[in-house]
Amino acid sequence: MTNMMKNKILIVFLLLSSLLLFLSGCSQQDSAGTMFRGDLQRSGVAESSHQGSLQQVHWSFQTGYAISGTPVLQRGAVYFGSNDHYFYSVDQSTGGVKWRFESDGAIDSSAALAKEVLYFGDRAGIIHALESRTGRELWRFDAGGGIYSSPAVINGMVYFGNRDGNFYALNASDGQERWRFQTGSAVDSSAAVFNGVIYFGSRDGTLWALDLWNGTEKWRFKAKRAITSTPAIYDGKVYFGSRDRHLYALDLKSGSERWRFRARNEIRSSPAVSGDKLFFGCDGDRLYALNAQTGQALWAFATQGMIDSSPAVTEETVYFGSRDSYLYAVSVADGQLAAKFKAAGPVRSSPLVTDQGVFFGSDDGMLYLVD
Repeated sequence: MTNMMKNKILIVFLLLSSLLLFLSGCSQQDSAGTMFRGDLQRSGVAESSHQGSLQQVHWSFQTGYAISGTPVLQRGAVYFGSNDHYFYSVDQSTGGVKWRFESDGAIDSSAALAKEVLYFGDRAGIIHALESRTGRELWRFDAGGGIYSSPAVINGMVYFGNRDGNFYALNASDGQERWRFQTGSAVDSSAAVFNGVIYFGSRDGTLWALDLWNGTEKWRFKAKRAITSTPAIYDGKVYFGSRDRHLYALDLKSGSERWRFRARNEIRSSPAVSGDKLFFGCDGDRLYALNAQTGQALWAFATQGMIDSSPAVTEETVYFGSRDSYLYAVSVADGQLAAKFKAAGPVRSSPLVTDQGVFFGSDDGMLYLVD
């Protein structure tokens, strides 16, 4: 074989390798592990073996008002917003502030972090894109209304719902609008993504399934009251709660109902699903565990306050907050109390569980790291 032929084969090999790397990057879920509910299927599964007693406070950081969102982590920094209008970066080990950014409204939205850029919304209806290292604003998109949902970032796009009744898709690089879909009702639910389809609820009680690329409707399902719960996707089904007191399981492709379960009260909490078990809270002071395939109740754990915090689940433990001001850890197997921690205010924030400990916010304005 001549040297020229060898060089041609080498060039073709390098080009094919580069193409495969590019394609694999395009299909990657950009914000997996650094977003609300942990992944784009919004499973609520925590990749941690945490077994702490929740009695040791490593640190706490005081903001000016309630924290209802879930923090995200990257490279030793914790990122979260507060109802005091500020978005914060604090040191993961010490809780010392790195930077803060003043937004135009209170922040309920949990951030999505992709390629060292943070994306989040505020009650003024603005989506912000910040450089994670410095907090410098890269761009903003003013949608009006108010943004309570947490963005999903995938394949260079940012997706989010708004109280103006629209669901939006923007370029992640510059914030330019790609498409919007009019639901006719406020969208507080965050979206789940699977296999080119995006799923979310609206306050008129509709669960929507849209094409990820162009926003065309695939199907819709109507519950009797508002859906503010974020759907979770698992094993060919999409699960979500409604203010009509039901937790629903629908077929992922068709939207047909598989089963429903009636809780004690309205459901704002988003479900977590792992190992054929599904966990969620309700306004009736209960955390439920169901069989994810049949909807049969396995156990229920009672608190002294509403549960609109969304649970995070490890192999053995379910973590969640309650408006009785406690962060709880209960057994996946039987719902027995494993540990609890008393904050100085209601815990609506959904916990982020790591091997280092559990990060969560409270209506007392504090972000905690406890173990």
